[in-house]
Amino acid sequence: MEAGQQVAIWLHDEAARLFLVTTRKPEDGEVSGWFIDGTIMDRQAPISVWVDIAYVEERRTLLDGTQKIIRYGVRPGKCLVRWEYIIKVQLLEDAKTPPEDTRPLPGYL
Repeated sequence: MEAGQQVAIWLHDEAARLFLVTTRKPEDGEVSGWFIDGTIMDRQAPISVWVDIAYVEERRTLLDGTQKIIRYGVRPGKCLVRWEYIIKVQLLEDAKTPPEDTRPLPGYL
């Protein structure tokens, strides 16, 4: 990853909850897919990547199969994202187009 690249960083469910410091636990059978929309910063860190975060999005699949999208703001927006939190990184060519989750079900590899 290079500084200035617009990315979607998909996070593990538990890691996203730690990152956002949320105590909400999913209902049995609910599944969430999480990603950070942001820009890679020009800083180096051996344990993580620096990201200027626009927002964090949760794509929650409810028990009835419907999907709910929730966006969370992060302040301050310039954050370290630890490597072990990351499932995958997608380069975004258009910042207005949200990334597609290519996994069969959000939250599962």
